[in-house]
Amino acid sequence: MLAMPFSFIGAFLGLLLTGTDLDITGMIGLIMLLGLVTKNSILLVDFTNRLRQAGMSKHEALRVAGGVRLRPILMTTFALVAGAIPVAFGIHVIGTGQGGEFRRGLATVLIGGLLTSMFLTLFVVPVAYSLLESLTARFRRTPSDAETPAVASGLPGRIATRNDETTSH
Repeated sequence: MLAMPFSFIGAFLGLLLTGTDLDITGMIGLIMLLGLVTKNSILLVDFTNRLRQAGMSKHEALRVAGGVRLRPILMTTFALVAGAIPVAFGIHVIGTGQGGEFRRGLATVLIGGLLTSMFLTLFVVPVAYSLLESLTARFRRTPSDAETPAVASGLPGRIATRNDETTSH
């Protein structure tokens, strides 16, 4: 979910750079962009979780998952961008191209959003995963986890309770 706002930044930046207005097809492109960006992030996080379940450390799993999932993320992004370029620039090989400007907003949104989200998925999502995983690990600890072995085992150095004071007299 973290990569979605960044993809919107790229989408609106693409519209601004090309001078294209946000129309209904551009809004449909934003919805399509949400699904594609989420899919790329899910690929990375899911594979990282699988590696962690197999016993890898958090940082090693993120490094391996980034390398393994790089290719599918790049393939998806470049295939969609390559398919949207003719529509965005109004290049019509077959036919007269009537109505092509109607789809220009969708193509521009996809190109801008996918290119920015590709980079951010590969850099920001692993950092956020690491930070959130560290944060949730701190909250998962129970007070019994925080006890020292000396306190738990009754060795010298344990904390005296009120019952210990009354029984020793």
